[in-house]
Amino acid sequence: MVYLATVAAVEDLGTDETGPAISMMRASLVIERMLRSDAPPPPPINATVRYRRLARAEHGLSGQLFYKLSAGDRVVVFAPSYEPSYPIEMIAGSAKTVATTVSALRAYLGGMDEMTQRLHGVTPAVRTKQTALYDRILAELGSAPAR
Repeated sequence: MVYLATVAAVEDLGTDETGPAISMMRASLVIERMLRSDAPPPPPINATVRYRRLARAEHGLSGQLFYKLSAGDRVVVFAPSYEPSYPIEMIAGSAKTVATTVSALRAYLGGMDEMTQRLHGVTPAVRTKQTALYDRILAELGSAPAR
C-alpha cells in the first residue's frame, strides 16, 4: 500500500544493538490520502511506522538507509500493511522536498532504456501504473508533474 501522510509525532526508542550511531525511532502519522491499497476500505486515519535514524556520522554507514522525520513533515509511505512496522520505503520532508524527490523518480522512470527496464522488472504496465502513482502524489502535493 502507498499513502500520503503528515508526521504528527516522533519518538526516539534508543539505540540498537549495533551501537550509538543508530537510533531506533517511531513516528505517528496522520494519513491524508490512500494512494494504493489492497486492504478493504475504509483506511485508518492514523498509522505508526518504525524506522532507523543515523544519530551521528559513522564510517561505512550510508545515510541512504536511514530517515530523519520531524513533526509536520509530509511523507509518502510504501508499506506492506497498516500494522506498526518498518515500511518498505518512505519519501519524507517538506511538501517541496517530497515533490522534488517524486519528480526525480518520475523522470528516472520515464528515462529508463529498455535494458534498465528489464533489469528492474519494469514492464510497460508497471511503468504506466508507477507513473500514474507519481502523478497522483504530485497532484496531492500541489506540484504539476514535469512532462
